Amino acid sequence: MADAGELKISAATRPVAEPIIARTDHVCRELLDDECADLAGHVVAKLARKRPSPIQSGRAPSWAGAVAYALGQAVELGVIPCIAAPGRDGAAALLRQPDRRNA
Repeated sequence: MADAGELKISAATRPVAEPIIARTDHVCRELLDDECADLAGHVVAKLARKRPSPIQSGRAPSWAGAVAYALGQAVELGVIPCIAAPGRDGAAALLRQPDRRNA
């Protein structure tokens, strides 16, 4: 996982962005590859830098799912040359894992 400082995420949105990046990293490394996981981190960082940041509202699993879904669609269309593993049920199961900070 890329450091939030490396991704230029402000201190105000860092607590919200880090759990999203952790989830997208996990899903992308399981189902796609490391390059897609890094790209997912950059996508979340870009969303975190917007003012007002859309990731401030909503849940981390929802945002992680949206980013992973968008990357998966881009991979399937051939826009991003990542290697996708077969089976979509695996991604849904990984994203449904309980949020550790609420446990």
